[in-house]
Amino acid sequence: MGEGWPAGTEDSAFSLLALSYDDLLASNGKTALEERSNGMKCWPKDNCNVKETSLAILALARIGQDTSAAEEWLMARNSTPSELNWFMQIDSAEKAICTVYYNQDSLSYNVSIGTNKKINKGAGSCLSLSYGNYWLKISKDCYEKQFTISCDQEFVTTLFYQKPSSNAIYISSDTKRESAGGEASLKINSICLQQGDSCDYEGTAWAAYALNTRRDVSLFISYLVGYADSNSKILPEAFLLLLTGQEDYANKIVSSMKREGYWNAGARSSQFDTALALLALKDRAPKQKEIAKNWLLKEQAKSGNDAGSWQGSKKDTGFVLYSVWPKDASY
Repeated sequence: MGEGWPAGTEDSAFSLLALSYDDLLASNGKTALEERSNGMKCWPKDNCNVKETSLAILALARIGQDTSAAEEWLMARNSTPSELNWFMQIDSAEKAICTVYYNQDSLSYNVSIGTNKKINKGAGSCLSLSYGNYWLKISKDCYEKQFTISCDQEFVTTLFYQKPSSNAIYISSDTKRESAGGEASLKINSICLQQGDSCDYEGTAWAAYALNTRRDVSLFISYLVGYADSNSKILPEAFLLLLTGQEDYANKIVSSMKREGYWNAGARSSQFDTALALLALKDRAPKQKEIAKNWLLKEQAKSGNDAGSWQGSKKDTGFVLYSVWPKDASY
């Protein structure tokens, strides 16, 4: 039985992450999570959700447990985020005539690219002229479609995305360069994980981190990048740094450190956010990391029933130990 373990999934998962080095404790933690699950497919038992299932997967995978059923449950919650606006660019150094094929519908449309780089017209109902006729905007009804482009000159084509009400434009990693007569296929590869009828940003972020070593999580990146500003209270830069390794995110994390040596983005405790920031920074920013570690040590309870903990919180304490002072798992 998982007796003595916290009642909640989050507390149990973070405790197991910290205590996975001990065989007996790891076994008890596994049992506790099993008891709180819906057949080891999702958590919590009576109200499964994306975030808690992701944390359970993260903890169980650390002790070598098979989490494939839970991973399938998570991925079944996937949806293409309709909130992002997507665009296609077709560019050529020469004046070119291009054909755009709608693969699923066996439809094709001819467009031309002028010496000024502008496209002369839209390409069917899915692709309309946008941004001064330099790009084609993809209709939201066509986000699931695949397009193939071919031109009579060497060309480059790629996808861009933008969050509504934002001026920031993000380029996808799927850029294709082809010679004259070649074909390039593009498809929006962007998913979030839904809770109910809407995307769950924090749940998707934890899922991407939990699945990162076993599945292709690049499909989550455009959603997590596009909606980072709207979810600043969960320190999205930490997740994005863990997933992409891009130094811009490390710089943002370092710059958001409080003068006293901790992080607090707003949605959780300073101890939790500091653990998340330090987990993401890994071998970066050694000076800031040392300052933050000293702050954590000062914040640790020194006496009473909560001695050794942070805020008397099993979640915070487990996460700090896993992130900052980890011991290798026993399996």
